[in-house]
Amino acid sequence: MKYVFLLFILLNISVLGSILIRTIPAGAMVYINGSLIGVTKNSSGLEVEAAAGDTIEIVKPGYEKVETTLKNATDLFFTLTPLSLLKVTSDPTGAKIMVNGEIIGETPLEVYLPAGTHTMLLKKENFGERKVIVSLKPFSVKSLTLCLYPYGTVTVESSPKATLIVDGEEKGLTPITLELKEGYHKLVLEKTGYKTVEKEFFLKEKDIKKFSFELEPISYLKVTGEPTIVSVKLNGMEIPPSTVLTLRPGTYTVTVEKEGFEGTSTKVVLKPGMGKVIEYELLPKYHVVTLPFEAKLFVNGYEVLKGPGKVLLREGFYMIEIVWKNGKWADFVFLDRDMLLKKNETATLILGGDPLKTTFTIYEKIYIPPKILHLKPGEYRVSVTHEGKRYETTLKLLPGSFVELFPKIAGKGFIYVLTIPSGVRVSIDGEIVGTTPILLHMVDAGVRKLKLEGFKEMSVMIESSKVQVIKEMLLKKVLLKLRFDGADVFLDGKYLGRDEVEVMVETGIHELVFRNGERSVYKILVDGVSPKVFISIKK
Repeated sequence: MKYVFLLFILLNISVLGSILIRTIPAGAMVYINGSLIGVTKNSSGLEVEAAAGDTIEIVKPGYEKVETTLKNATDLFFTLTPLSLLKVTSDPTGAKIMVNGEIIGETPLEVYLPAGTHTMLLKKENFGERKVIVSLKPFSVKSLTLCLYPYGTVTVESSPKATLIVDGEEKGLTPITLELKEGYHKLVLEKTGYKTVEKEFFLKEKDIKKFSFELEPISYLKVTGEPTIVSVKLNGMEIPPSTVLTLRPGTYTVTVEKEGFEGTSTKVVLKPGMGKVIEYELLPKYHVVTLPFEAKLFVNGYEVLKGPGKVLLREGFYMIEIVWKNGKWADFVFLDRDMLLKKNETATLILGGDPLKTTFTIYEKIYIPPKILHLKPGEYRVSVTHEGKRYETTLKLLPGSFVELFPKIAGKGFIYVLTIPSGVRVSIDGEIVGTTPILLHMVDAGVRKLKLEGFKEMSVMIESSKVQVIKEMLLKKVLLKLRFDGADVFLDGKYLGRDEVEVMVETGIHELVFRNGERSVYKILVDGVSPKVFISIKK
């Protein structure tokens, strides 16, 4: 009986089952016996199957690797130690480096060490040794140059603090003390907004020199504003936005541009010692979409107009649908100019699937989903391939017909995600799938967590082999500026004033009317991409 009991104990020790591993910070890779198992998450950690004696490694870039041998079934918690980069050079090179009593290599050497204080020793035959205490801040980069033969000492100070470069090598911010070998040296002090300082000097063995500098301000320019991701040019040359530039006194032309927005151009005069900040505010471009016949116009799934009529849309990508009595037409368009819609007698075919695993072949031409096709009415033989499996189907397309085609796979459904505004990043169960509009995206059936980044999260039920349409009007308040010289301005039936007016509105569809003898009516889709919208209608 005691042997049976002993066997039970051994089995209980060797198979632990499921344990939970948490790390601070999250996002660490977990390896068991050399195999990657997964990545820890913010609060839930990572649940793994492990047994006694398994080797567990925790790896995250920028942090010290942790390795342990599992002894029991207790959940594991690790606080990772941040690393710092230490760059060590010596004169002469080839010196052995010891850190905390352990040899780690020879100079020159770049090595990652845990943040904190370390004792470092450099040794080289016939040159003696040097011992220093090194303090490293988390995620920092520190450069250290040590002399192993007679040297002099130089201290450099400046007001304000500046970057010191000695003999072409950056040493850090002043004040700073350096050990340099005997001979001629050149130091350079650099700081944005100040004139660069250069000085050459000769240093003897055991010399102690000290240099102090008062930096001279020069002209500088900074260009900043909204939106932040823009193209900024100075006299026609591209420059990074929100960066302080040191410039010679003079006259400059600053242009700011961004696709989909009205650009600006500004002239600025810089005097010696003068700094100037150019603040810009780009407003989105709007274009007129005209529907000249009786039909309903849908934009990103929302009905915006019953034709005939006009609608104002911000420049960008849209899912456009036209529905009339006996037909429907749809397309995924980039609107960068005024657009006249026409009743199209072609058929609309939307192909859906996994872009990495699904292909469609029509008349020997291969298409990767999602894809919208406009085809002449008729009969089409379509070959569908998914994960190596192929089948064929025949489609009979009529004038104005609207057909969705996707592989029907057990456990997989499809989803449209349509938002106003467009361009919202979408993730499903934590995985980014693209930006709206999302067309016929393949997703696992069941309850999925859908996130519209920067706006909201929701749970969505996906049924196998069926299509789910998610439409969201993401509401914000927007300042709407309207101008039509010589006209009375009405918005949603309310009189606002004459010529030029401002009003706060929510994102959505609004009716805009101008009266100057004639009555001009527009629908306008305000999508909230920009906090301000300016609409100017010319006579």
